[in-house]
Amino acid sequence: MRPVILFRPPDHPDSSEEEAAAACFPLVRDRAAVAPGDLVIGRYSVLPFYGALVAELARRGAVLVNSVEEHAFIGDVMAWAPLLGAELTPRTWERVEELPDDGTAFVVKGQTNSRKDRWNSHMFAPTRGEAIAVAARLREDALFRAQRIYFRAYEPLRRLATAENGLPIADEHRFFLLDGRVLSAGYYWSNHANELPVVPAPRDVHARAVEAAVARLRAAGVLPRFLVVDVATREDGSAMVVELNDAQMSGLAGNAPGVLYRNLRDALASQS
Repeated sequence: MRPVILFRPPDHPDSSEEEAAAACFPLVRDRAAVAPGDLVIGRYSVLPFYGALVAELARRGAVLVNSVEEHAFIGDVMAWAPLLGAELTPRTWERVEELPDDGTAFVVKGQTNSRKDRWNSHMFAPTRGEAIAVAARLREDALFRAQRIYFRAYEPLRRLATAENGLPIADEHRFFLLDGRVLSAGYYWSNHANELPVVPAPRDVHARAVEAAVARLRAAGVLPRFLVVDVATREDGSAMVVELNDAQMSGLAGNAPGVLYRNLRDALASQS
């Protein structure tokens, strides 16, 4: 199949990504330009109607890189967190009644969005009661009204700086993967790089956490094709998976676009 990039510039476009994509792949802005036999890799272009896009491409004889089922799996932390296990990713709950009242602190977020910029009031909760209050605040926010709200056990990370509203800037890294193979990695909080004496690079401990996550997903038969894994360092030096995301929707977060697209092109070529 011919790989093509269906590209829509993000809200804050960086032309370097579009240029890198176009240097490695045919790049289209309009799905009408997709041809029969194309493997379509969406960049910022697959929402809000993912299933409708898959169906339209199928009518054209083309395939989107992640199926509807893969996309839905990635977006449901209640599906993948139990597969990774509590040693690899924080415990997670959706039902308020199940939240422990044992001193656990929580991170509260929507299914696809969070309010990191309002960390102290709309994301972090030091107690069960405050977690319920944070969830109520999120439900008042129009962005979250159609999203499920999740509660994740707060695990202190290696903090490198503190941003506005108490947001911890952690030793966290974003990995892009195709079929479980790492394409590129970058420092997740790259937009705060000027606040740090040294920008940390991904290390073996992070790569091993990615490998462990891939192995568990593959063993369960649910490894999506085009995937982002965000990995951070706990205070004790171990690594944990913070999030899985559909790589079609994920920002670069410090990943070099040239490296990402060249490696994606080469990985796909090796499979043809």
